[in-house]
Amino acid sequence: MTPKPSPAGPIDIAAIEAEARRLRAEAMAEMVRAFGHGLKRGWSALAHRSARHHPAH
Repeated sequence: MTPKPSPAGPIDIAAIEAEARRLRAEAMAEMVRAFGHGLKRGWSALAHRSARHHPAH
């Protein structure tokens, strides 16, 4: 079973799937990076807050 060629030429399903996988991987990496950044910011804010409430002796 071969896909019918479109006006833009034959559709390369494998190339489309590879591109979709690449875009998904990039989006995941970006989300993980943003999540890690927010986590780090949250932890440092928490640390600063608790440090203020409990001054070091």
